Amino acid sequence: MGLMSHRCSAALMLAACLVANLWAQSSPSQTFPPNSAPASAESPLDHFQNFSAIQTGGPLPGMTEDRFIYRSGNLMRMQGDADLPEYFVTDLAKQQTHSVSSRGCLESPSAYKLSFPFFVTGPAITYERIPIGEATVDGHPCHVEDLIIHNPKNPVVVHFRVSEADDLQGFPIKIENRRDHAYPWVIRYKDVKIGPQDPTLFIFPDKCQTMAGMKKMGSTPKAKIATSPQTK
Repeated sequence: MGLMSHRCSAALMLAACLVANLWAQSSPSQTFPPNSAPASAESPLDHFQNFSAIQTGGPLPGMTEDRFIYRSGNLMRMQGDADLPEYFVTDLAKQQTHSVSSRGCLESPSAYKLSFPFFVTGPAITYERIPIGEATVDGHPCHVEDLIIHNPKNPVVVHFRVSEADDLQGFPIKIENRRDHAYPWVIRYKDVKIGPQDPTLFIFPDKCQTMAGMKKMGSTPKAKIATSPQTK
């Protein structure tokens, strides 16, 4: 259990550092396309409350492996980028993550990196949507738009381009960074299934070790280890 705890702790601490680094990449001369729509308090990504997909790519170097991701309301489950922990569950509302293994659980006060950009949401954040045009991406006819996100608590303005698949209710199957002077990341989604998810995918123990205390854990409830995205 000690080895698992150290691995979980290292994985979550690394994820937190990576997310912090993501916002720290300042852009001194950022420019935006014209004709932006009025800013809204609602993220277009919040329209997709229930889905599963295979994700590849990410906002930082080295994120090249396929990962299974699932969303049910404010909960996101992510797995496939490491042997331990076996999966992560992030609460988007609480910005809190539980890493779960058959040998234990660890709680972290931050969203896990694979929940980006869905975790970029919250009070006072505003979103500008700028229509770009149409394109075919991975065989899907898409409407393309730029999304510019303003967070009063962070001077860094997030700016990425989203390809929204018309045949998947507008799901963002491709998201690419458009910020000046920043790492040119791209995230792609495939095998997207829109609809309710199996609630057992999001189970984690009531009591977990914390990053600060590393307290002794209780028993871990049985949780389904999924091998592919699925809906009910």
